[in-house]
Amino acid sequence: MSGTELLRAWAAWRPTSPPHVLNEDRETLTSSNSANYVTVIKSWREAFEKDDFPFSDDRKLHLGLLPQPFCGDLQRASVYVLSLNPGLAPGDYYGEYEVPAFRKALVNNLKQESLGSIPFFFLDPQYAWHGGFRWWHGKLEGLIKKLV
Repeated sequence: MSGTELLRAWAAWRPTSPPHVLNEDRETLTSSNSANYVTVIKSWREAFEKDDFPFSDDRKLHLGLLPQPFCGDLQRASVYVLSLNPGLAPGDYYGEYEVPAFRKALVNNLKQESLGSIPFFFLDPQYAWHGGFRWWHGKLEGLIKKLV
């Protein structure tokens, strides 16, 4: 799948209910073979009631959370930073299930629409409570200070 096809697939994707996967990945990620590396938690309450909460050693794919294959305005970007999968923290479930504006920012990012004045939403101060903000701000703080 080309980059353009991938962006079109995410733009057409509708996050209705978990498991949250791109249709092209559904068979692989929801098969019986995936049970050891996939989990589907469907709410903030279910997440914090889990025995292994706050997931400190969890390495599974959490398909109850929206995917984050990229972040930012890919059409206007002049620099692309490749990274590993994002970390996992209680704030991820809280943000997606209890903070509608945060969930909307995640969906808009996937669809590459309505990205707002801060298209790299993990640097948007309104999400400073989220681990994604803290991680990216920490990595880019020196550069941000030089540019501002």
